[in-house]
Amino acid sequence: MGYAEVIHCAGSDLLWLINDILDLSKVEAGKRKISPERFRLRQLLDYLEAAFRPLSSHNGLEFRIVTAPEVPSELVTDESRLRQALRNVLSDAVKFPEAGHVELRIEPVDRAAADLPDSVRRGSRALAFRVSDTGIGISDQHLENIFGAFQQADGTTSRTYGGTGLGLSICREIAYLLGGSIHAQSTQDEGSCFTLYLPTVHPAVQDRTALLAAAAAPAAAGPGAE
Repeated sequence: MGYAEVIHCAGSDLLWLINDILDLSKVEAGKRKISPERFRLRQLLDYLEAAFRPLSSHNGLEFRIVTAPEVPSELVTDESRLRQALRNVLSDAVKFPEAGHVELRIEPVDRAAADLPDSVRRGSRALAFRVSDTGIGISDQHLENIFGAFQQADGTTSRTYGGTGLGLSICREIAYLLGGSIHAQSTQDEGSCFTLYLPTVHPAVQDRTALLAAAAAPAAAGPGAE
């Protein structure tokens, strides 16, 4: 039975690795399509709640989703890609803590933040999705490279906690495709916080709306308008 479990785990890890490599290669090659659409934020949060609360409870962790009052009820972006990015970050967050909590907090972006990408700064509204945990944390020397492909928090976490080292790299590419960015802060032995900045309306939709408005403006002014 022990050998069967080892073979099963090795096969599962290999399958995850292949899927992650294929996904990352599609994103980096520009073949990953983004399909912005309007959807209710609640349906995304309900999915994450159902997926991660049982796993957190099994690991002895409190799982929280906190939404600020100013957060809009609907977003216009690619829900499946946003779901994938948050799932990857939360999957890491629930692995590492031995006690404490994992929290997803959604709040409006402070536009004075220095690390905002231009696509987020110039948009009408933007949100910060913050995933924090009370886990092992990440040292400063590893934090700089944590979003690189095949990178782990240290040289042993892949064996201790599993994973391919590609999840955060995929998150970084997805954040870029969604017009946002992702950043990490961490204190070793205290925990980490990953923040995904995201416009509430995908930049492609914003640009298309602006073009349509500009094209309609002369017609609205009428003939002979100055």
